[in-house]
Amino acid sequence: MELSRFSVCSIALRRRPVDEALSVIADAGFSKVDLLGAEPHFPPDPSEEQLIAIEQAARRAGLAIANLGTYYGRSLPGTPEETRAELAIARRGMQAAVRLGARSLRIHPGKDRSHETGFALVPFFQQIAQEAERLGLFAGIETHGGLSSDAPAMVELCRAVGSSHFGVLFDPCNCAHNGVDYKQAWEVFKAHVVHVHLKDGRHAPDGRWERVHLGEGEIDLPWLVRALDAAGYQGDLALEYEIGDLEPPETGLVRWRRYCERL
Repeated sequence: MELSRFSVCSIALRRRPVDEALSVIADAGFSKVDLLGAEPHFPPDPSEEQLIAIEQAARRAGLAIANLGTYYGRSLPGTPEETRAELAIARRGMQAAVRLGARSLRIHPGKDRSHETGFALVPFFQQIAQEAERLGLFAGIETHGGLSSDAPAMVELCRAVGSSHFGVLFDPCNCAHNGVDYKQAWEVFKAHVVHVHLKDGRHAPDGRWERVHLGEGEIDLPWLVRALDAAGYQGDLALEYEIGDLEPPETGLVRWRRYCERL
């Protein structure tokens, strides 16, 4: 797979200013970034000045912005007024995504990630999907436990929302961490996958889940690349480097790039 299909999630450098974070990603040899939807990278409701600063930082680093790792919906369910306010912020975020050149952004399944909450938010998700479709974006819920890691339920939710611009942000490592067979989950909801996160992990001897470098864990990444190609997936594969305790991202991301080049 071409390296241009890979982006890097800026969560790896979440405590650093956006200029510095993007510079590290570019220096590691990547051309795309998935911006974390939190300060100091992409504020949930950025001002014009903040958007200009992000655009300038990306231009200086020579990076395209592939995805926004936003959390719209995380505070819900709430009062009708709170829901309207969250929807207004999400719409502004989607407009910012278009301006920044992103293909997709992340949507949260509600404050407790429960099935009950997720399905109660279908009207909210439908409005998100309608706006995403109008703007040519894709909105995805990440497989992060609860409803989001229940593949049949996610298919049901996507069908209830009823838009090809709303779906699943597939993270096989998150699935495995939550005791879900990620290959089976893929077969169930692959038609609804709109974005992909890549990282690796494994069960330690004491049963604890630990994150490791790509290719050193239990995630069959060559299988994933083949599965994505066979399904005609057209989006990016975002590298979620969350092992700064093992190796600094300055060198660890170079190591990950070399791994991806061999896939």
